[in-house]
Amino acid sequence: MMGVSSGAKRKMAVYLAIFIALCIFSLVSGRLAPHDAEFVDLLAAKRAPGGEYPMGTDWLGRCIWSRILAGASSSIFASLVIVVLSMLVGCAIGIVSGYAGGAVDEVVMRIVDIFLAFPGIVLSIAVAGMLGPGLKNGILALAATSWTQYARLIRSYVLSLRQENFVKAARLNGQSGLSILARHIFPNAIRPVVVTGTLHLSGAMLSISGLSFLGLSSSSAEWGSMLSEGRSLMQQCPWVVLYPAIAIFLVTILFNLLGDSVRDVLDPNGKNKVLND
Repeated sequence: MMGVSSGAKRKMAVYLAIFIALCIFSLVSGRLAPHDAEFVDLLAAKRAPGGEYPMGTDWLGRCIWSRILAGASSSIFASLVIVVLSMLVGCAIGIVSGYAGGAVDEVVMRIVDIFLAFPGIVLSIAVAGMLGPGLKNGILALAATSWTQYARLIRSYVLSLRQENFVKAARLNGQSGLSILARHIFPNAIRPVVVTGTLHLSGAMLSISGLSFLGLSSSSAEWGSMLSEGRSLMQQCPWVVLYPAIAIFLVTILFNLLGDSVRDVLDPNGKNKVLND
């Protein structure tokens, strides 16, 4: 990482530490909730924030703070799983396509073009609708439509790397194609993929929240579902929508800051042009 300032590295370390702490916190946040996230208490319905309910209650008397804590794991880890699955599938397909070349590359790229011909969120909604409601199906739907960007990105690097002298030398030494991919090409092509993945964390967060908002998630405590359930009560008790929206906003901002800091360190010259969907 030549030419990277120590300030950029420190900034990335800070945001990465906050990100890791947030992930660890989300694993145990449900246990820290002061109330059962699904407990219905009609006597406490629509209670304003304060006292026993620091963020108020919804129309069923459920504690908003407890529901945000309970939904943190699904909301945050869903975005991580989407990005990881997309990266794994996209990298596997892109590496094989770029290294094989010829007819294989042509067929794979035409499949990618078909996926890219449709708006990503619309295609995700269609896939999620076919799979049925549920957080897992929402994750699969988004991952199934997000792998193309990683496939195209890593393919372009593989096409360039396979012409390098160290790859040609490995081929002359009798190394198998799988060995060359694993030992020489993939380690050199993974950096831009990591940068892209971190930059797309926020997009994945908003996408899964969007699917949940549309009712394609079975987890009622997921932040997008909370927004959907409370939108009709914005005038009567705005805190029902306000606090889940703030949670999504803050986590999305953190993901964006982390992605920018990772890009500044791993791609300081801006060679990896990432387009956020």
